[in-house]
Amino acid sequence: QLLQQHKAGEARVILFEAYPSAQLAQLKRLLAAANLRWGEQVYNAEEFAKRLMAWEELIHRRFALLAQTGSPHIHDYNAKAAYAEPIIYVLLSGLGALLSDPNRLNVLKTLCDQGAQVGIVPLLLHNRDEQTFDTHPQDIRLQSLNKFWQEVTAQSVGLRLTTSIEPIRVEPALWALLQRFDLKLGMGQF
Repeated sequence: QLLQQHKAGEARVILFEAYPSAQLAQLKRLLAAANLRWGEQVYNAEEFAKRLMAWEELIHRRFALLAQTGSPHIHDYNAKAAYAEPIIYVLLSGLGALLSDPNRLNVLKTLCDQGAQVGIVPLLLHNRDEQTFDTHPQDIRLQSLNKFWQEVTAQSVGLRLTTSIEPIRVEPALWALLQRFDLKLGMGQF
């Protein structure tokens, strides 16, 4: 649904799942069938970590572009620019033990804090089961992961899916509208 809001080339989805699954099958089929036009799935955690570092650098470059043109955000910049910067949606399903490294979590937190303004939009699917590492509660990875989710959730907009759908910082008027039109979650058909 999100990709349908953009023309080809205006947006890309980068999908990373910490653990292989059949979830998001329709999105995986779309990415495979589109021959990388709409994005790609990253299969290797080390490769995703490298991209995370590259996106941190891209945030700096894009803020410089905004400053040069006096644009408050990437959409304003793209409306003025001869060459539009593509919007990058980073869809993460779980973080995995690799991304629970404190340094990488700090980079991901920067992406969550600053990325949307410059067109790098993180979409995080939080699997709470992942926070039960087979480690001692004092493990630095577990502490870092818990701290990350607390900080990110405090500023996030989204939905908590338990036995019911609960909004996370969704404007009351928007939430009422979504309920009025019987919000359905899912991938839809492409």
